[in-house]
Amino acid sequence: MLTKQKKSDNWYAVFKVDRKLKWISLKTEKKKIAEARYNGLKKRFDEDRDLQKAGSFVGINHEPTKEFQIRHLPKCKLNLSELVEKHEQLKPIPPGNMKWLKIFLAWMTDKHPAIIDAAEIDFDMAINFMRKEYGKKSGKTFNNVKFALSAVWKVLISYGLVNYWTMIPSKEKDPKHYRYR
Repeated sequence: MLTKQKKSDNWYAVFKVDRKLKWISLKTEKKKIAEARYNGLKKRFDEDRDLQKAGSFVGINHEPTKEFQIRHLPKCKLNLSELVEKHEQLKPIPPGNMKWLKIFLAWMTDKHPAIIDAAEIDFDMAINFMRKEYGKKSGKTFNNVKFALSAVWKVLISYGLVNYWTMIPSKEKDPKHYRYR
């Protein structure tokens, strides 16, 4: 909520935190500037609250930072063998996504047997998997696999994993793509 106090010319942002009202001075007298600052502060507050909720599902305590600045959750150890089980605790995996996840995990154990922790998976491994396994396939298949693995990783962000699948560009203007026939 954006408001002014009785004896002050400055605007204030008011948020409800732990059943109490938290007043933050926006240090401006102009309403347009105050609204812009309030919108940015509200966005950070909402993201911080979402991180706190996601961490509470996993058992990680996430304390709100000063003026709701975003702080990343600490990384936990998450074995590749536990990946499906941990995901199922938060949200069931659709059968199609499970198929692509099992193919990716089999590829990981074959190509990178030394990697045990899911946090060690990086962008290079993700892009190599997509290039070697699906590089010559149609754009539709490539994009379906990429988006399925991205959907799985979105849920696992609460464990401190980075979703590298969103960084991989989609395969567009492929002559075999179903939209360009």
